[in-house]
Amino acid sequence: MDSLKDIIASNLKTLRVNKDMRQSELAEALGVTQAAVARYEAGITTPNEEALLKYADLFDVSLDQIFGRSVRYQNSNFEPISADLKREFDNLLADSLKVGSKSRKAIEEIVKNNK
Repeated sequence: MDSLKDIIASNLKTLRVNKDMRQSELAEALGVTQAAVARYEAGITTPNEEALLKYADLFDVSLDQIFGRSVRYQNSNFEPISADLKREFDNLLADSLKVGSKSRKAIEEIVKNNK
């Protein structure tokens, strides 16, 4: 069984790759060096709490997902959505939301309140 450090490293790399980001781009977004991102993804070091929260916010995932806990609880493999699939989903969602501005605002309010 993989160690927690290995699980975190693998999940962090998967999140970045699926978002089509380079390590240098992610480093800039996190406020760390590219070498730090490389160490995180190799499992040499683990990001501190602040960096883990930034990862979660940036990739819109929970810390449980980063720590691999969702795999255990959902009995499924952790697979962040691919960039292509996300674009396709976003396009379908946009098409389905071609509604009037009043309805759009109501929908946006519902989504906002459920985050």
